[in-house]
Amino acid sequence: MNEKLDLSDKSLMTGNTLHIAVEAVAAHDGRGNLSFLSVHDQEHWNRYLGEFDRVYVVARVREVPDELPTQMHLDDTRVHIIALPPYRGLGGTMMAVPKLTSILWRESKLADHILLRLPGAISLLFGIILVLRRRGFAVEMVGDIEQALRGLGRGLWILPFAKVMRWITRFITAHAYACTYVTRATLQGRYPPASGARSFAYSDVNISVHSLATEPARSGAGEPLTLCFCGSLANSYKGLDVLILAVGLLAKRGYNVRVRVMGDGTERPRLERQTRNVGVADKFEFLGTVTSSQVMENFRRSDLFVMPSLTEGLPRAMVEAMSQGLAAVGSNVGGIPELLDKDALVTVGDAEALARRISVFLDDDQLRFAQARRNIEAARAYDREVLAKEHLAFLQHVRANRRTIVRQNRGS
Repeated sequence: MNEKLDLSDKSLMTGNTLHIAVEAVAAHDGRGNLSFLSVHDQEHWNRYLGEFDRVYVVARVREVPDELPTQMHLDDTRVHIIALPPYRGLGGTMMAVPKLTSILWRESKLADHILLRLPGAISLLFGIILVLRRRGFAVEMVGDIEQALRGLGRGLWILPFAKVMRWITRFITAHAYACTYVTRATLQGRYPPASGARSFAYSDVNISVHSLATEPARSGAGEPLTLCFCGSLANSYKGLDVLILAVGLLAKRGYNVRVRVMGDGTERPRLERQTRNVGVADKFEFLGTVTSSQVMENFRRSDLFVMPSLTEGLPRAMVEAMSQGLAAVGSNVGGIPELLDKDALVTVGDAEALARRISVFLDDDQLRFAQARRNIEAARAYDREVLAKEHLAFLQHVRANRRTIVRQNRGS
């Protein structure tokens, strides 16, 4: 078994280790290489290794037949994976609960410091176990579970189930000794910390004020103008299907645009089929997984960033796009309204509203450039040095409160 998946030797723990429960799926190839094919790259885990000797990531692991790209390898020997079954969907989650419970119960006894990244079924189940065992833990709140579930569809079961999951999530945050949020106020109001808990605010954004654009980004192509989308295609939360429908509407109205899609995941084949069904396959370029430098380069070669998400925390990709001089349009969910001008927001899931808003930006160069300049200035607040100080303060608090239990909680 790959050393980073070998859970039998707990002698590696030093008393200063951190368990992090995440919803992301790790890929494991036949040569023993590991990678999170999303935002969780080596740089992400390095932020925790500055305060902890080892990080144990509690995550699903999927075996893949092909060798993982070298640049994506998770190769730091201080980062280990606590392997969970690679279930998918609500039905798969329910079937995996007995196995998940067994592993998480074991880890609740072995773990030193514990951090739950919410929303996510793994962190919720782990949180319930920790409350029952009266174990202290901290929370990273990166999104809204209720909005995410509402985005799955309009079935009669969605609304009550989403409300129940929101209640459970609030229950978990109300028992954490510390909570950090990617938003400045939105998620704090939806999922408040306990009255005696410390609250922090920072995001995963990694930009420098020294790298901010000085002028609006432009594709340089004249016609067609280039729209840019960046996000995981592992699920439908990022709303790419809404953008595809909106581009179809724009095409019928005579607009000639092209769309660069950065990101990959299990939904990609379905989304590519949708572009063909809508008749806009020639307008979409699926770039797959790209490096950070390639992301920024594509931002600089585009005219408008579009994020029609069904749910969000505070989207890193949007801040990065803003920093490179892109005007942006986004749905009115999560922390997006904290980033954009109100005239750049659209109703979630509304392809017609998205098409209208995009057309306004395409028709008015002055508006697009004014919004781009405004976005560059707004991105200054997310300088990595500023955010790093808050992140460090949070991790130091976690390290100093190994088994703190919140006893006086707000009502959930």
